[in-house]
Amino acid sequence: MPNLIGDPRFVDNSSRCTNDVALDEVIAGWFKQRTCDEVMKLFDEADVVAGPVLDIGDIVKDPQYIARENIVSVSDVDFGSVRMQGVVPKFGETPGKVRHAGGRIGADNHAIFVGELGLSEAEFSSLLAEGVI
Repeated sequence: MPNLIGDPRFVDNSSRCTNDVALDEVIAGWFKQRTCDEVMKLFDEADVVAGPVLDIGDIVKDPQYIARENIVSVSDVDFGSVRMQGVVPKFGETPGKVRHAGGRIGADNHAIFVGELGLSEAEFSSLLAEGVI
């Protein structure tokens, strides 16, 4: 990174804010001359806490995403299997799990209305027949 400390345009936060366009141009020019790997290596050497911005192609190959199961394959009624976001955050004792991608609209109505909400079979059938459900 160019030595900006001695540049009067960037000597303090107020000056940097006043000259933000020029500062952005200097920083962008520096980044454009390097690959992401080169920048990350330099940042690591300087103990800068930073990480690259990943696209989905990078994410599905990233060792940390894989280790944390941030992208998981789950069953889907229409497509067989789909990849989607896993549980975040993932806790050690209660990590959670994505079991499926969801179902068709209304597929769980009986389980919810009768099983969870306590409607009788007759009430459920009546509401279904009336088009309420």
